[in-house]
Amino acid sequence: MAYCGFNYGFSLYVVEFLMKMLLLVLLCNQFGGHTDHRDLLDRTVRISVYSGNTADIGTGTVINNNGKTVIITCKHLLSPNISGVMIEGLFKNSIAQFVTTKISSWEYSAWQDFMVITIPDVIKCKPAHIGNRGDLTKQLFTVGCNEGSSPTVVSTSLISDNKAWITEKKVSTYQLEIAGVANNGRSGGPIYNSRGVLVGVLWGSSNTTSAVNLTTCKEINKWRKVSPVVILSTPVFD
Repeated sequence: MAYCGFNYGFSLYVVEFLMKMLLLVLLCNQFGGHTDHRDLLDRTVRISVYSGNTADIGTGTVINNNGKTVIITCKHLLSPNISGVMIEGLFKNSIAQFVTTKISSWEYSAWQDFMVITIPDVIKCKPAHIGNRGDLTKQLFTVGCNEGSSPTVVSTSLISDNKAWITEKKVSTYQLEIAGVANNGRSGGPIYNSRGVLVGVLWGSSNTTSAVNLTTCKEINKWRKVSPVVILSTPVFD
């Protein structure tokens, strides 16, 4: 009987353990704990845009690498007198394993802060899956290169999906707002939902509130498919 009693108690222990594990899995699914940060980091690149002796540094995301690499970022990284561009990726111990200065082409939205850069080399990673407004979750992740460092993943949350922002040209635009003020270097970086789906591109930060605005990937799909795309009339760097 003692032996049977031991089995009964052990069975209760196993059931309790399994219930706790199930609860943990449910919480991870709810709040994004299952998102593979290694994939998020591997598809993130650091972009340096040079003008003479100075450089503007931002972040980009690989969205396609079938025979070439297509990277989404923000267009305000561009400057009037570009002298070169360097793209770095696949960071290991803060050191980029992939570096190129070869740019095949770039295009940007005439009415949104988006830019797509195509390079001839293939960055071997799992490209981001582009979502839309319907894929928004309360829990979000941002990836970016703080002050030009190697990319890091930061957990954040959605504040508003219809925030009115005033651009430098005094134009009102309705975008998303997320918690936290972005550091320099994170412009152009991806915003992922709790399932690792790309739902936005960071393009600015407010100095008066603890918020960051971004542009939804619904707009990425829109301008690339139906909106006129402006091809930047500057040299293509080899």
